[in-house]
Amino acid sequence: IQFDRVGAFTYSPQEGTRAAAMHDDVPDALKRERLERLTELQRSITADRYESRLGKVHRLIVDRIDENGHAVGRLPWQADDIDGVTFIDEPLVPGEFADVATQEVVDDYDFRATIVRRIISAPVISPLTVRRSLPLATMGSYGR
Repeated sequence: IQFDRVGAFTYSPQEGTRAAAMHDDVPDALKRERLERLTELQRSITADRYESRLGKVHRLIVDRIDENGHAVGRLPWQADDIDGVTFIDEPLVPGEFADVATQEVVDDYDFRATIVRRIISAPVISPLTVRRSLPLATMGSYGR
């Protein structure tokens, strides 16, 4: 299996776990060496997988506008605050969806893309409208 991204760490005892009571017989230097090997291998896999997405069209949601006025969004495989972002140099607004063509990988984990087609324009909603339209009860993981 090849993952798009991997978060890996050396072992450290966590209070309340069975492993915390065990003797840690792996030297720190060996832990670091193994982590470096894994990280380097994953960096190569991520680069290959990201390169394979260039020039293709993907659905994007706009999260915010950066300090330069460019839209910053996420593609389906980019989790919020974890997996990088996608930059679009064209005007969009937060909450808007667009089909975009990925043009390049930026800083190993981000993308630059251009709009192919806008899908949904984000409605302009005042905070008062949002408060009045919220349900009294929520279901599922939302609202926990």
